[in-house]
Amino acid sequence: QTIENIPNGTYVVAVQAFTSGTGVKFYANDAKVDVLAKPDGVSTPSAAAALFAQKQYTNTVNVTVTNNTLKIGFEGDCSGAKWLCYDDVTLYMTSYYDASATMEITDALYATFVAPFDVTIPEGVTAYTVDGVESDGTTLKMTEVTTTIPANTPVVLSAEAAVAAQTFAGKSVAGEAKAGLLTGVYEATPAPAGSYVLQNNEDKVGFYVVGSTIPTVGANRAYLTVPSTGVKAFFFDNATAIQGVEAEKENGAIFNLAGQRVNKAQKGIYIMNGKKVMVK
Repeated sequence: QTIENIPNGTYVVAVQAFTSGTGVKFYANDAKVDVLAKPDGVSTPSAAAALFAQKQYTNTVNVTVTNNTLKIGFEGDCSGAKWLCYDDVTLYMTSYYDASATMEITDALYATFVAPFDVTIPEGVTAYTVDGVESDGTTLKMTEVTTTIPANTPVVLSAEAAVAAQTFAGKSVAGEAKAGLLTGVYEATPAPAGSYVLQNNEDKVGFYVVGSTIPTVGANRAYLTVPSTGVKAFFFDNATAIQGVEAEKENGAIFNLAGQRVNKAQKGIYIMNGKKVMVK
């Protein structure tokens, strides 16, 4: 059975059931439990009903609902002479979720994210806070967040491959969505002038300063605010993953495609004034 438009939250789903089969499970979404074995001497529906009325064969599943849909049922081997008997399915909500947040990492392999509740970091994803600027003025201090992204803590995400959109749900925690140099937003918001927004500009991913054209920061995303340094863009340093970022600090600065500053452009493609330039 599929229950739609159910409030997001955590639930306890219980059913009176036993089976003469093997490997039979009672499930609610992805949560499963082995169904209790048939008691000796019980072979008729009336005998089962008497036991069920005494709540002696309760099978319980704890489940989290994040997409307003709950699917419950049984799976396993009850073919041939094997059978399953059940009755009295009950559903209890133990925690109500009032907020959701969608995380996605495109082929750019970087993203920002914030949620008003704790979020477990998905497998294959690394999260970092941006804590400040190193003394050189061109490198951002970043700290890896392990296991869980705390509520209202905007982070930079990285992955080795694109991560499909995943929606999380939870009970919101009051507080400002700000940590270090990152400010998170919970609805689409124009980026403040002078802030930096994560963009993929001509295949060069980095935080670009907001100028005359005002980009929009999407819901559950974040923008970067850096003390006045004259930096135009911060680029991820591929050589050290995401431990530091390098910056285009002034007109005339030259960078290779790895985001590393060079003194002179040789033959090849370089980033000059935020644009790709081919030197022949």
